[in-house]
Amino acid sequence: MKKVLILLGLCLAFQVHAEDETGALSDAEIKAYYTRLTASNDATEQSLGMLFLADPADPSVLAEAGRRWALSEPGPEAVKLTAAIACAWKSGTQQRELCYTHQLLQRWQQLESRNALVWALAAVRADEQGDQIAFQRSEARLLESERFDTAYVAALSALKSSMSNDPAMSAQTPGERAIVAFGSAAAIALPSYADIHRLCPRGEQPIRLDRSMLCRHLAKLMIENSFEMVSALVGNNIARAYAADEQERAAFAEAEARDKALHERFSAHPTITFRANDARLPEAYGPYLQLVIEHGEREAMIRWLASQEPSSEGGEGAQ
Repeated sequence: MKKVLILLGLCLAFQVHAEDETGALSDAEIKAYYTRLTASNDATEQSLGMLFLADPADPSVLAEAGRRWALSEPGPEAVKLTAAIACAWKSGTQQRELCYTHQLLQRWQQLESRNALVWALAAVRADEQGDQIAFQRSEARLLESERFDTAYVAALSALKSSMSNDPAMSAQTPGERAIVAFGSAAAIALPSYADIHRLCPRGEQPIRLDRSMLCRHLAKLMIENSFEMVSALVGNNIARAYAADEQERAAFAEAEARDKALHERFSAHPTITFRANDARLPEAYGPYLQLVIEHGEREAMIRWLASQEPSSEGGEGAQ
């Protein structure tokens, strides 16, 4: 689990590569932390604990955790996180069953009716079931949506708080805790993008011209989403595929180039760069995590680069 979290955190949050397991935290310690979360009396911590709980050999493990979670009278934050963890998985998985059993997608829709993701997930479900009426209903709500949020930053915030209050995890460095948070939040967010591709296919698959309006609106919200850089990059890919004309396509390409340039400048900065033979993860990950929680990834990168400007090579500021 540890190597998976490091790779997810480094590759998604920092766009750098780790070849070996690194730092003080062992795989057993991370697993023990998630076991403690599952046993917590706090519903939000229980939500986080279910992230890696699916057991191919025993489906009852996740189902029982879900029943215990439901009895804890979870609040909005816990409902959102559990829905984000469970509802983007494929039909037939234990996570999807958890989503159905506790009506998590419907509850997330009630909490965040202007979040395009909850209607995108519903539209894909309707499409899978051949329910055209339900699809049109979800499409209409998606077109009314005003933002796109996979719960990535909500997960980062909850994990940061949880680890700071956990005796074993609080003894680790902020950099170690941050990379566990980034990796775990990435594991929550990434499954949603598979459903986005099913809704708005592109690349090797033909685009859905009948969904052009839906996909353009969804792409716009994803590009504007400052929480995750991956959201903007995927949104830009959709926007180019469904662009009305070449001029619009060129404008999206320029926007993508700016985001990629920012990401490259950030990940190449000496305070962030991680090498496989480094003894520990850079301590900069700790304060950077807080910047992401407060401002989202795009703004966090800009602010980090600006704060390091005096020591940057060539003295170039953030663009």
